[in-house]
Amino acid sequence: MSSDCHRDKLPEYEAHLPVIYAVTPTYARLVQKAELTRLSHTFLLVPNLHWIVVEDAEGPSSLVMKLLQHSKLNHTLLHKPTPKPQKLTEKEGHWKKHRGVDQRNEALQWIRENLDAEKNKGVVYFADDDNTYSLELFDEVYETGAATSLFK
Repeated sequence: MSSDCHRDKLPEYEAHLPVIYAVTPTYARLVQKAELTRLSHTFLLVPNLHWIVVEDAEGPSSLVMKLLQHSKLNHTLLHKPTPKPQKLTEKEGHWKKHRGVDQRNEALQWIRENLDAEKNKGVVYFADDDNTYSLELFDEVYETGAATSLFK
């Protein structure tokens, strides 16, 4: 299940740049709203960005839905719960099991099913919500994306 938004207030995609499909897996926690807000403010400065947020949950949360709706970003909201045997317990170190893999794969599946290889040129970038990104990084992504196809 997904929720797509293409805000009228945003400028059209710039034809000379590929679209960056920024994939962000996320899960409910105390700092989630703050981290997603910070990331959304960075993404507002990046042209041709489509934010794919995938919640580790049975369904989309109202917190993330509202944040995305108010972000003014082109976005898609997906959800994919991590199977219980693969979830970390409080006693396990964070290195014991993978995190966010099911959610990243859900985003890739959405891209395969919803984008046309001929019409949608772009680059997939995995942007975790607990990281901070320099705008220079996106310049490099555009340079890389101009020479490659999303579906190769």
